[in-house]
Amino acid sequence: MLKKIFFQIHWILGISAGLILALMGVTGAIYSYDQQILKLINQDSYVVQAQASPKLTPAELYQYFQKKSPEIKINSITIVKDPTASSTVNIQKEGERRGYNMMVNPYTAEVLPEIKGRGFFQFVQQLHRTLTFGPVGKQITGACTLILIFFVLSGLYLRWPKKHSWRQWLFVKPKLKGRNFIWDLHAVVGTWVVVFYLILACTGLYWSYDWWRDGMFKIMGVERPQPQMQGNTGTRDDSPASPNRNAE
Repeated sequence: MLKKIFFQIHWILGISAGLILALMGVTGAIYSYDQQILKLINQDSYVVQAQASPKLTPAELYQYFQKKSPEIKINSITIVKDPTASSTVNIQKEGERRGYNMMVNPYTAEVLPEIKGRGFFQFVQQLHRTLTFGPVGKQITGACTLILIFFVLSGLYLRWPKKHSWRQWLFVKPKLKGRNFIWDLHAVVGTWVVVFYLILACTGLYWSYDWWRDGMFKIMGVERPQPQMQGNTGTRDDSPASPNRNAE
């Protein structure tokens, strides 16, 4: 009786929350390659001609833009060791919560062409995290991620055999036909990915619920980092120790 109840819940959630989880999986996979794809289609923004002279330091870039465009408020400057890689100047911009990355030539401070495709990946990220529905969508994706954990646990319970065999758990029975074969295929594939699903769900919930995030830090025995106020980089500062200037 209990197995029948779990099966019905497993099935109903599978054709409802399962669709959202599939969308989250596809968009998450696409977004995980955003930097590689953006660099591939924006060579003029990411790649420069290497020169014999050293790259401009973060302090030099900061002072250059403070003199040329004092209205720009710089959050951070990132220098990459690769001699052909451009530098990144992150500036404050309306609508950009984490700032806007402006790519510059590390030898001349020339502003490089704007990166194409950012809007697409921002949309993919929002689709993955909130289904583009804001706080309501965030609650939906969070709930679906919790349901994924239920899928894993209930699936193991429903599949638990009376007689255990590693072949039964890990290999499809090719002699089965029709619905029995589909059921066996579903069960075997589910067994292979159960660990990955649990890792994805447990880490994904970090961005969904504060109580889950706090619990993770407590379990790991580390203190949760506190957000820090961004320093005001908009004021003119001739000293080389301006805030948030980084080098890689």
